[in-house]
Amino acid sequence: MSYPPLQLPLRFVVIALTAGVPFRSWSSPAAARSGLKAVVWWLPVLSTFHRKALGVTDEHGDAARPPEIVIVEPSAHRHYGHYAKTFAEIADGFVDIGCRVSVVTSRGWIDDYPGRRFDLYRFGIVGTVASGIAGGIWLTSTRLNEGGGLRRKLGSIGLEVHKVLWSLTVVGAARAMVRKQGLDPAGILVLPPYTRPELVDRMAGRQRWLCSLGNLEDIPTGPSRRNSSAKIGITTANAEWTDIACPYPLFPIGLATARRSTSDHDHLRRQFGVDDGVKVLLAAGIGHPAQRPDVIVDAVRGRADIQLVIAGKMSDRIDRSDLEGWSRPPIVRPGHLDFSELDDLYCAADAVIVSIRPGWPRDSAVQTDAVSHATPMLVSAPSLPADRVLSFNAGEVFDADSASSLGAAIDRLDLATARLGASAMREDLAADTLARRYLEAFASL
Repeated sequence: MSYPPLQLPLRFVVIALTAGVPFRSWSSPAAARSGLKAVVWWLPVLSTFHRKALGVTDEHGDAARPPEIVIVEPSAHRHYGHYAKTFAEIADGFVDIGCRVSVVTSRGWIDDYPGRRFDLYRFGIVGTVASGIAGGIWLTSTRLNEGGGLRRKLGSIGLEVHKVLWSLTVVGAARAMVRKQGLDPAGILVLPPYTRPELVDRMAGRQRWLCSLGNLEDIPTGPSRRNSSAKIGITTANAEWTDIACPYPLFPIGLATARRSTSDHDHLRRQFGVDDGVKVLLAAGIGHPAQRPDVIVDAVRGRADIQLVIAGKMSDRIDRSDLEGWSRPPIVRPGHLDFSELDDLYCAADAVIVSIRPGWPRDSAVQTDAVSHATPMLVSAPSLPADRVLSFNAGEVFDADSASSLGAAIDRLDLATARLGASAMREDLAADTLARRYLEAFASL
């Protein structure tokens, strides 16, 4: 426990005064033993009285320390996807509003740096091995699922096995860390998208848990939860897209967070060496199967008024022969890009293109990277990212899979108006704004 300088002596004064009656007399060994037994018996009560009387709480009390939040992200060590970036931004958002944050990972954080503002812990040996096995099952099952017949059936079974093992591993590792560190968290936020809330329910103990789910099909239905002492909720960006009767509270909170970047757009744009009348359009991403880079290439091919920049693993899905013979050749930045490289590209762009399959119901980290710099967007519809662009007037939407529709959206785009909308959208998706929503969700469980 921690005490202000004058309260430590007062602790013993209070205990001595309140324990004086049991002592009676120290004139004999028997009386001394009796008095000591009485003190030992009364000590928990006296300690509680001391804390109440003097306003002292231990490290886990509300008066002595800020709310403790635990975040679980086993994929923080991976280059693939936005896992390593998303959890860190959410953690910093909690810190910004006065929380203390502990993050549990399987194998550390690939972008770890000196001076980070949250505590970082790893799974134990059993958890690390189990998460590795779960990852292997996922990779194998995903490949099988791309086939047909028996292969697809085996792949579907494997994906369910992966979800079960993943859920057991994540919850077990989080609870083990909480016990070992002696934490009393205000809530535990589970970020892996394949976690099964009904399994978390059976193992959750008495903590408050929020499970982040990106796919509507992963939201559980059916009977109410079985563990009456557990407090489980589900967060998903597409909660408003579903009328599923979920037995757990459903909160419309996504994972994609926006940063308040202050980079110099005009300075970075000049690094591409383009004229003022040329629009710099950025197509970035991890090469997810739902992304449609072919639509982007077909829409801007041959246009001298556009400088296309293709960044990240999305470039691996584009046939380089399709980029030859252009009057203004695209700039390609392949592979994994670190934070600073991505920041420069998003800030330098006049607009960012988000081309995904029709009906995409999830967050787009590409969109929120654009929003971080108040960069206008061109987004395919129907999709959740397109709905957001329309609600904030932060750009234009186009018909998914239609290159001509994208070309028309480029011509319609009013950069000045879209930047204002993107700025408003940035405040709505800022990490500290989302952190407050998470805290409200934890408190309501």
